[in-house]
Amino acid sequence: MCTQSPPGACCSPGAEPTAIATQQPHARRPLPPQAVKLQLTRMMPRWSVRARLIAACLAVELLATLALVHDSAHTLQAQQAHATQARARELAAVLGQAIAEPMAQRDYAAVHQLLLAVLEQQGVSYLDLTDHRGKPVARVGWPATQALPPRSSDVLNLDAADSTLHWGAQVKVAGQVLGRLDMGIAIGHWRQERQALLARGAGVGAVAMALSAALLAAIALAITRGLARLSHASHQFARGRYDTRLPALGRDELAQMARSFNAMADQVQQREQALQVHLQSARDERTRLATLLNAMQSGIVMLNAKGQVAYVNAAFKALWGLAELSSHEECKRLVQRLMQRAPRAAHPALAQLLADQAKDSSTQEYLTAEGRVVQQRVQALSEDIGGCIWFMRDVTEERQLAAQASQANTDALTGLLNRRGFEQALTAAMNSTEPLALITLDLDDFKLANDRGGHKLGDAVLVAVADCLRGHGAMAARLGGDEFALCLCGAAAEGAQEVAAAVVDEVCALSFRAGDALLHVGASVGMAQHPPRQGHLPAAADAAVLLDRADKAMYRAKRRGKNQWVAHAPTAPAPL
Repeated sequence: MCTQSPPGACCSPGAEPTAIATQQPHARRPLPPQAVKLQLTRMMPRWSVRARLIAACLAVELLATLALVHDSAHTLQAQQAHATQARARELAAVLGQAIAEPMAQRDYAAVHQLLLAVLEQQGVSYLDLTDHRGKPVARVGWPATQALPPRSSDVLNLDAADSTLHWGAQVKVAGQVLGRLDMGIAIGHWRQERQALLARGAGVGAVAMALSAALLAAIALAITRGLARLSHASHQFARGRYDTRLPALGRDELAQMARSFNAMADQVQQREQALQVHLQSARDERTRLATLLNAMQSGIVMLNAKGQVAYVNAAFKALWGLAELSSHEECKRLVQRLMQRAPRAAHPALAQLLADQAKDSSTQEYLTAEGRVVQQRVQALSEDIGGCIWFMRDVTEERQLAAQASQANTDALTGLLNRRGFEQALTAAMNSTEPLALITLDLDDFKLANDRGGHKLGDAVLVAVADCLRGHGAMAARLGGDEFALCLCGAAAEGAQEVAAAVVDEVCALSFRAGDALLHVGASVGMAQHPPRQGHLPAAADAAVLLDRADKAMYRAKRRGKNQWVAHAPTAPAPL
């Protein structure tokens, strides 16, 4: 047996009853107030202020005219009802006097003749007279076998389907009730009179409204002409026509509004002109800045506060081979692309770019996959702007030139300065205000060690002596062969003498094995000061003069027996 199911469900033998899923409609979310206002604004007719003003005035006048016509019709109807009732009462009184005698003599024929005479008068449709006992006496204008219609109310209704006023009154003579008189008074002419009144009122109202509409249109045109001009000027102003002005004649509110609009337009135009000047200046400055940045050899990337590329110059693209790089690329993505083009050793420095976006970073150098030396630095911008600037410079050629310059001024065997480099460094040191001491050294018995041990042993002797000199100052040099020099910047005479004695002792303490023999070398040291301690000795004019003085002191030490040091003096040698 199939149980009841909702409409549309299918019930077949052997089938399980299936439930019909009803989808509940989604509850509509209430629109926000702004959306409601926007919809209402779109639904409103696009009427101008002038049209709205005229329509509102005409609507008010139409309502006033309708109210006036309605009141006039109501007043006329009340007057008509009063006149009709007065006429009925007057007619009843006249008939009462006329039928009093025939009624007393029971001359109903005479009464009937009187009623016929009254019926012939215009405005009466029927008459029915009954005696004081309610018995019919005479009836004219209405069938005797048909009952009279119900009497009308006291209020005259001109809109009723029956155009007859059914009215009844007692017939009295000298206060004695003779009977009752029912009559029907025609009110069709009252309807016609009311229709005529309404027609005249409607005509007068139409003429008045036409005249009022013309007058209102003229007034509205005079009032809204300034508003229309203001609206048109506002549209032109919104489109960028800042030279739009309004005529401001008179002292009314529209003239004041026009003057205010013109003053506002003057200020906006002046500011717009100033803004155009600043904008053109900014464009020129931006063009010059972009030209300058593109002409720079350093790669420059500017990041905004959101970590996006705001600008990248041509040098950076050429350095990393990223010709397609454009603005608005994420900083993280850009660093990943740079890591793909750099060896693993450079990844920490590139990763530091992400960590140093809000602060300045120290200068770092690393090699690219092509073997280029890149110098990298991050400069953070102010907090109110945000972001930072990456500076990446290819210093490969600089490093190569520096290496070549270093090789030109460096002794290949010992790593000390050669004569050329030492003379340059000594000249720079002599130009300072600090005193300095110059020590020159010539090895003793070096030829013997070189002959017994060969050039390899000789080179070892030179390297060992260079290490001794390097321990006493950074400005040490091999002037050539087995001759060395040491410049002590800022050293007083006593300190320089101690260094000279220490150098002699350290060199003499060196020992070298040549086969089964143990070889030693000595050192003859000469020293000269700049400026000299003796007041009568003139200061050296240049590095060559100072070197010459130190060499003379060194040869004097050799002549004295070697393995000692001598300070330069014009006459007597310095004490040992």
